[in-house]
Amino acid sequence: MIEKIDHIAMVVRDLDRAVEIYAKGLGLEAERIEQSDEFQVRMAFIPVGDVHIELIEPIGPGRAQDFLEEHGEGMYHICYRVGDIEKAMKKFGSTLEFLDRKPRKGSAGALVAFLEPGSLFQVYTELAERKNEDLKQQDRA
Repeated sequence: MIEKIDHIAMVVRDLDRAVEIYAKGLGLEAERIEQSDEFQVRMAFIPVGDVHIELIEPIGPGRAQDFLEEHGEGMYHICYRVGDIEKAMKKFGSTLEFLDRKPRKGSAGALVAFLEPGSLFQVYTELAERKNEDLKQQDRA
């Protein structure tokens, strides 16, 4: 049911600065930057092998802003790729609690759903179903 780790997300105060630090410090370049008005964030996606690092800057009220205020910058969530998000939600929902009742539109056209952190050892966890294997195949924002 879970195919692989899709991305690991970090919350940052300044997305442009964080992208620059990853590029200069680690030689890792962002392949995609986009904004989500629904989630009130700007996001950059940095490929590392088959997994992406997602840098998230809150731009308004929401979960990411709440996290930043409570915990500061750092690890935010892990996202697992699934082939069929509705089947995954049904299967995992029998033992784990979801924050989302149904899938929503996520980055690069994915369908996503978040689990209640308390269901998995206080780790904010996302499931994502993508039609395209590679985030860079989508139009850049």
